[in-house]
Amino acid sequence: MHSAYVYSLAHLAHLGDRSAVKLKRLFPTYDDWLKTPQSERRKSIEDVLGPRYLALVTSNWDELIDRAIKDLEQHAKEDIAALTIDDHDYPSLLRLIPDPPLVLFVKGSVKSLAEKTNVAIVGTRDSTPKGEEVATRVAKFFGSHDCAIVSGLAKGIDTAAHKGALEANAPTIAVFATPLNKVYPAENRSLADSILKMNGSWISEIPLSKKPHRSSFVERDRIQSGISAAVIPVQTDIQGGTMHTVGFAEQQDRLLFCPRPLNGEQHLKQYAGIVRLIDSKRAVPFQSDDYAVVLDRVRVHSQQLCKAAKAKSLDRRAPVRDAETQRSVQPVQTSSSSSDAHVQEQVVQRLLEAFMSLGLARNESYFDDAIKIVRQKLYGLPRKAMKSQAKSGKEGDLQIFKARLSKPVDKALFAEKWKERCGAIDMRFHFKGADLTATHPRMRMLWDPGKDPETEGFFKVLQLVVRDVASDCTILDCEEVTNVNS
Repeated sequence: MHSAYVYSLAHLAHLGDRSAVKLKRLFPTYDDWLKTPQSERRKSIEDVLGPRYLALVTSNWDELIDRAIKDLEQHAKEDIAALTIDDHDYPSLLRLIPDPPLVLFVKGSVKSLAEKTNVAIVGTRDSTPKGEEVATRVAKFFGSHDCAIVSGLAKGIDTAAHKGALEANAPTIAVFATPLNKVYPAENRSLADSILKMNGSWISEIPLSKKPHRSSFVERDRIQSGISAAVIPVQTDIQGGTMHTVGFAEQQDRLLFCPRPLNGEQHLKQYAGIVRLIDSKRAVPFQSDDYAVVLDRVRVHSQQLCKAAKAKSLDRRAPVRDAETQRSVQPVQTSSSSSDAHVQEQVVQRLLEAFMSLGLARNESYFDDAIKIVRQKLYGLPRKAMKSQAKSGKEGDLQIFKARLSKPVDKALFAEKWKERCGAIDMRFHFKGADLTATHPRMRMLWDPGKDPETEGFFKVLQLVVRDVASDCTILDCEEVTNVNS
């Protein structure tokens, strides 16, 4: 009954994806819908969706449920699982995106969606043979290192990515822009069957009773990135459809990597979008020597996303509070009572969800900078007072270092490598192009290693980290610009 209710919201009530999700949050189950008085129900719908939706969502729900049950039975006969957003097997990362499908249809292995780290490898249909070789090689590497490969079953790069996963005996997930009884393009039917035989899966948000529409392929792209920890476009023109997946990856806080264009091909239109992504630093370039580094970053990011998804799942399963309880959830005072502890936990879960949706969980430095700004806006003194404090040395006993590098570096990777080299030292970094500012709450001396045997000195650690991040990057200049204690 619950699956039929969610299916009705998604496909029978004439709602858009986001409106259906909002209505599902208002009335999580069919019981919630039924037990809410009609007047309250209409008021809630009008407040959240607007008055024009009242006619759509107050129709004969008994009839909708009956039709939904028949549609779901048809999918079962075709060996297609219908996963609602509440089901345990629904891809957890997909719940984090702003407009997750309320129902996801899966043919093949349901477990393949969640048991490994997913990496989307995508690209143009109008690919070059060398580009296809790269896509196959990248997919084969990640597949042989316990990842599942996500792509769209299209000709060109998608086909090469699926084949690379199969060569590595790894599961691969084909995201359809059509119902699952229609393989598109038809020439990839044999490949699609091989995906199922290798414990992979086909997935779609379109039920068997519907036909794809003009925007189905774009909407499909948000699912490709949504179920993945990272997206790797291999070849695409600037206006290529792959750029939709790139845009969704950025919105959803997914890592974005691009194989460096091959010598002799970088001038081709198939690489125009890749060159643009690399030059604008929207994507991190890599080559075969960097595979292991990219894999490590993908695994770390996948773990972070999974934690956020788990937190969101806990919040989603929490009982809905009545209006009186909601009004009571104000800034919480510390208390030993169990009720206060529960409220605090809910607040924490909501914060985690917000941090992920805003992209604040990319790395610790990015998160800490944002929190510092928020804290200052909430509790800080006026700007003039802040400046006078900083000049007089009352900012909080800080050391500040400035360095100029020979080229800009990957900020997230820099933060990771710093933590590996000197994880116990609480250092905050701010990059502006190739200029680096590092701020340290002065608990130990960083500049002179002779004064603290536990640290190698800031400059030496910086040299090591820069070498870890980019072998061709050097430090042009470095100085300690503030030493409050001296």
